[in-house]
Amino acid sequence: MAISEFRGDNMAYSKFWRGRGGQGQGTKQQQQQGSRALLPRVDLLYPGVLAFAAGLAGNFYHHLLLSRLRAGGGNDKKGYKIPTGGLFGLVTCPHYLFEILAFFGFAMISQTLYALTVAGGTAAYLAGRSCATRKWHASKFDEFPSRIKALVPYVW
Repeated sequence: MAISEFRGDNMAYSKFWRGRGGQGQGTKQQQQQGSRALLPRVDLLYPGVLAFAAGLAGNFYHHLLLSRLRAGGGNDKKGYKIPTGGLFGLVTCPHYLFEILAFFGFAMISQTLYALTVAGGTAAYLAGRSCATRKWHASKFDEFPSRIKALVPYVW
């Protein structure tokens, strides 16, 4: 398939996305112009893929660091530990930060209101969880550094 077929220059594509109503009305040129109106003005595919991939990689890396805290099979007599490595020296929940990045990358790829709503809802939920986690760490550990933020390094 040529790229023009994905961009709405193909009549089958145009009819599919415009729905059944009014399929036979207008000239071929008018139908093609109508289908182009459905396409976003700015193509965010490549930045979205980059953000999505970076989010997945960062999330995986920080979850790997968290899993190493329980490398002894969970039989650690000391209980909880303050995570170290990666961005854990700057924020309490860097894995949440990267998960939010992945969701917004997906929203950039799809460029739909639904994906943006899901990304925004996920960001709000994880921001709240990260704030609660930071407060818990501060109450549980006397040596917890005050410079460590909840979600965004140096900001919040």
